[in-house]
Amino acid sequence: MSVVPYWWSDDENYSSSDSEEEEEEDVYCPRELDYWDLEEYLEQRGPPPVIEYAATIGVFALRECVVMPENKKIEFVVDPISVHGWNDYWQGRPVSVYGKFSAEDWDAIGEYCFGLCERIRDVAPTLRRVRSCMIYILKYGKFK
Repeated sequence: MSVVPYWWSDDENYSSSDSEEEEEEDVYCPRELDYWDLEEYLEQRGPPPVIEYAATIGVFALRECVVMPENKKIEFVVDPISVHGWNDYWQGRPVSVYGKFSAEDWDAIGEYCFGLCERIRDVAPTLRRVRSCMIYILKYGKFK
C-alpha cells in the first residue's frame, strides 16, 4: 500500500466545466508594487531642486536607497562643512551658510525621502530610516 498525501491527488476536490470560466488573479510580488508606487510618487512630485538628479536614477535605485541597511556615514558623501551642517540640522542648531546645504535643503531632502519610505512595503518610515535614505540618495550626487 502506497502512502500518498491527500493534496497530491488531481481528482479530489477538483471540478472543471466548460461553462465555468475561472478568473485569473494577477499576482505581483511586493517589490513590483513598490516600483509602481514609487513611479506614481515621482509623477505626483519630483525631487527637490538640490537633488534633482534623483529623478533620473530610477525606481530600482530609489527603492534600494530605502531598503539598504542603515547608513550613518554622511562624511563619505558630502564635504566636511556640509557634515557639520548635517549635524547642526539634526541637533536643531542653525546650519552654516558656508555648507552646500541650507536647513531648507535638508528639510526638502528629508521630506522627499520620507515620501519614498512611505511607499515601500514592510519598511517603517522611521527617522533613522529617512536619514539613511537621505545619505544613500546623496551618494548619487557629487557633493564630496
